[in-house]
Amino acid sequence: MAVDTLATGKGRIHDRLVDAYLSQAMHADPIDAGAFDPELEVTMRAFHERMTRVTDGPAHLGSIHNTVMAMSEDDASQLAQVMTELRHQVESFIEHTEGR
Repeated sequence: MAVDTLATGKGRIHDRLVDAYLSQAMHADPIDAGAFDPELEVTMRAFHERMTRVTDGPAHLGSIHNTVMAMSEDDASQLAQVMTELRHQVESFIEHTEGR
């Protein structure tokens, strides 16, 4: 899981954030419009935009890697916290939805 990668992965926070985001994206179902609460979808899209903001740099590394590596340690740590919070929000939404 992405949060496990953040917590236990090796390397700097930048490396762990990239690995966690890529593992989450590769193992998650695509986000379908309307699949989540609209507010949660906005938060998820904003997070994705923050993770892919830098479009210049080595193309073979991709925008996620280039974006995260351009961040300060504090910014990378903040986004790691956002990723953790998003995971909890998604899990809560799924539990609430399944309980209906």
